[in-house]
Formats: sequence, structure tokens, C-alpha cells
Amino acid sequence: MPKATSRSSIKRARDAALPSDIFTSINIVMESGEIKQFPIVSPMGLLNHLVGEVESFSRFFSAQLTKYPNNRETKWRLAIYSDEIVPGNVIKPRNDRKLVALYFSFVEFDTATSCEDCWFVLTCIRSNAVKQMKDGWSQLFRVAVEKFFESPMNVANGVMLQIQNHGPHLFFAKVGLVIGDEQAIKNCWSSKGASGSLPCFFCCNVTLRGLDLWANDSTGYLRSHTEVDLSKLQFHSDQSLKERVQFLKDNHGQVSAAAFARMEQALGLNFAPLGALYSDSFLNLLEGGPITVTQYDWMHTLLVSGAWNNETGLLFHLIKDHLSTKQADEFLSKFKWPAQWEGRGATGKRCLQKHVADGGEVKASASEGLSIYSVIRLLLMESSL
Repeated sequence: MPKATSRSSIKRARDAALPSDIFTSINIVMESGEIKQFPIVSPMGLLNHLVGEVESFSRFFSAQLTKYPNNRETKWRLAIYSDEIVPGNVIKPRNDRKLVALYFSFVEFDTATSCEDCWFVLTCIRSNAVKQMKDGWSQLFRVAVEKFFESPMNVANGVMLQIQNHGPHLFFAKVGLVIGDEQAIKNCWSSKGASGSLPCFFCCNVTLRGLDLWANDSTGYLRSHTEVDLSKLQFHSDQSLKERVQFLKDNHGQVSAAAFARMEQALGLNFAPLGALYSDSFLNLLEGGPITVTQYDWMHTLLVSGAWNNETGLLFHLIKDHLSTKQADEFLSKFKWPAQWEGRGATGKRCLQKHVADGGEVKASASEGLSIYSVIRLLLMESSL
């Protein structure tokens, strides 16, 4: 990074450090019908640069090639992560700085995927620009991923990497993982999420409890989203999801707009002809299909507005006669964290303050939740609970 932090200084430093052909563009169809270009990294160009110029990464990449042989028959699995980033004030009423970001890595990196240096930025585009795209985030996701499979660097057919201290290697990959939080998964695959009758992308028969559809279903097929008996849930296969997509394709333009909207609502899907789920050529790039490759980010499921917050609040409610939340908050405030955590402000030492003040929900970011988990465990051990 340069000493100066202006945009122009950062751009000049970037251009001096990286080959110019690493940066390219994609064509996106806008709602207006206009085709606009947006910047994107040439993914295989970036990977070739990293394995050729960054010695530590080159050694790591070579070791993983030894552990997981890579050839036309045994392709590595490309992992795609997307998220919406909010720089600055998160609760600002109007935040035009929001970004939709796409990253890539490889499943064969194993536990190294927990290191942010092993996730490479594919593109970042302002959210307000993404909203103006026809079929929005889903079209962006499709077009960005297709960049891996464009000539002359089509990773499905093999891309020659010049690996430092290893030599040339013809590298092959396929899309093996699509990961993100609920919003990202919904947007990538044009699912309706909680605004549809079927809020879960993976489930065929789960409806929102508040809709009462499950309570009025005499067949017992529909289940509430609060159902805990997994044997009563029916999960999508790649084929069953494709059949629903085909149903929307077949009926689009054949029925009234109101009737078609009811079909989308009932199936929990948005009709997005430029989106990933509606492109047969895109689906052929996947290892299996959309259901097979898709995974919710466990950090969001457990930690960010997830189960961790609720479980921690219930825990302190359960033990309140032996150990008050105020005592736990005082213990956290006095605890000494390592400098790298303390300096980042990710200790989580203030996570219980709202709970102490008004009995509200325990809230923590992913980093904070992971940070104070062991501290709360130590507190319980010392309290002989």
C-alpha cells in the first residue's frame, strides 16, 4: 500500500504492482435495455500472477496440488462467495457506498479458506448499480462466474499456470461451491426468500409459520419453518428445483401477470431469465446442480444474528440465580485479550451490556462471538456451574 491514501495514489500503486491484463470488464444488461460494462478481475490471470510472483502462496499452491492432483479427470472445485459490504456507518438511512462483492477460492485449499488471503476479489460493484441491472444480483453472479470459462483462459478446458519453483501446470476447475448468507444465496439464485410462500431455497414443503398455510393443509405435507423434526421436511434435489424453474419458463407469457405472480409466490422463486438459475449453459458449469453446490455461510447461521445470540441469552437466563449477566459483563470487561484482538476492537467485551441494561438480545459480530466464547466458558468453569 502507498503512503498516500487518495484514490489516485492507490490506483497508481496497484497498476505498478500488477500486470495490466489482470483487469478486464463484463457486459451487463440494465433494466433500461442498455448494455453497460463493469470492471472485473481476470480470475485465472490473477491466479497465474499469484502462483508466479508470490513465493509463499506458490509453495502453498504446489503443496495442495500434491495433496489433491489436478487434471482433466479430477478438476478442483471453484468456490464462489458473495456478500453485500457496507463501508462506514451501517445504520445510515441512505448508504450509497454499499457494495456487492464476489470472491473466489478453491475447496481444495482445505482449512486455509479460513484465511482471508486465500479468498480473491472477483469484483465489487455499488449496490445501487446492481439494483439497476435486469435480474440484478443473479445476472451479475452468472456473468462474473462465466468469466472463468471464457477463452483463452477457460478453466474447464485447462489454463497453463507458471508456478514458481514448480514449473508449468495445466490447471482445471469446475464450480463446486456457492456460499453466502441467506440474502446472498437468495439473490444469486433469484429465490424469493422470506417474501415467498416457501422461504427456504433448499426445502420443498417449509412455509413461514405466520402464513398459517401449514396449519390449514389437511394432507400434512406443508410444515412450519419452526419445525424441528427433520424427518417431516422435504428437501429439494437438483432435479426438483430445475422442474420448478422449467414450470415458470413454460408458463411465462401464457397466463395473466397476476396468475404468474401467484405461481412465483407459491414456488418461492422469481422469474429471472438473465439470472443464473435460468441459464442451462451456466448450470452445466456446476458440479451437480444448484442444490448440490450451494451452502449457507455457517458464520451467519450460527453467529451473525444467528443461533449463538439466542443461545447465549437463554444460557444467562437459565443460570441467573447463580450467576447474573451483570457479573458476566464485569468479568468480560476486566478480561485481557491478546493485542491483535484488542487492537481490532473485536473482543466482544461489550456484547452483554444491552442485555444487562434492558434484558435485550445478546448481539455480537462473528469475530466477537468467537472471541468471547472461550471467555464465557472460562467464567462458567470458575463459577463451578
